[in-house]
Amino acid sequence: MDNFNTFLLQSMLYAAMLTLHNLYHSSFQTKLDLANQLFLQHGQILLSLPLVRANIAVLEQQAQRLQHHMSALNVAPLCATCAGKPGGGCCSLYMADENDAVLFLINLLAGVPVAIQKDDDFECYLLGSLGCTLRFKPMFCLNYNCLSIRNHPDTARYSSYLALSGQLLQSQWQLETIILAKLMKTG
Repeated sequence: MDNFNTFLLQSMLYAAMLTLHNLYHSSFQTKLDLANQLFLQHGQILLSLPLVRANIAVLEQQAQRLQHHMSALNVAPLCATCAGKPGGGCCSLYMADENDAVLFLINLLAGVPVAIQKDDDFECYLLGSLGCTLRFKPMFCLNYNCLSIRNHPDTARYSSYLALSGQLLQSQWQLETIILAKLMKTG
């Protein structure tokens, strides 16, 4: 097969993959592959858009504020204790499927490498030695509906955490809609 036919076949396969189902409801590996393909084919174009760059900058600031707030709540020891119990914690393999291709793409656009860290049939694929390797995470991963965290003695600080988490999730959704509109327009 010559280069043109190979390119044509790859383009047709890519177009077939670019469905809402594949972006959001396919296997983890399919979503990861699709995000990498989108980044290769559209990353430069998306990053050339001032609106995308501005939204990524906002996300970066919000994620950093949230991270500082989580440190102040001292959440890490609570999560580590839970993760060490039989059945593990929230970062299970099941939760890996809460991610979607567009969220992976947002991380890639922000310069965050998105790759499988472990494949042990137990923990989330994205769980590295220092925790989650994603900067921008799916809603479930930011909700922290864990009873130990919800019953934190500093209720004002916990409420503030929830507000910051909600702001970040809303900003992620806004950027997802911008990216989806651009991708659907350019095909």
